Amino acid sequence: MNYNKLIIVNSLRGNRGTLINKKNAETLCKYLPRLKKTYLLNTNCADVAKKIDLVSKEEERVFRETLKKHNIEASHYQRLRPALEKALELVGENDIILLLGPHAMDIAGKMILEIM
Repeated sequence: MNYNKLIIVNSLRGNRGTLINKKNAETLCKYLPRLKKTYLLNTNCADVAKKIDLVSKEEERVFRETLKKHNIEASHYQRLRPALEKALELVGENDIILLLGPHAMDIAGKMILEIM
């Protein structure tokens, strides 16, 4: 695809244990270096996740440490809305915003349109 910047808003998996978040982080670490200029914004989606889907401190820690181990820079947000607001601040002409992850990304599409 032809784009200037790729802005990824990625939702962590909550209540699934640390292994799934570590694997998700490792997958990002594998592919992000292959892409053009990329901004990674991770979120726990605490403002929209159901109680059963809340991300534990340990799940978040493992995810963030995996990124750091592979020198992947990312911003982290507890809530989805601020992550989407930041994505909209970063986006420009010929840029792409990619909403990536589980459950809360169903809401993110509607939310980002409301913010705009």
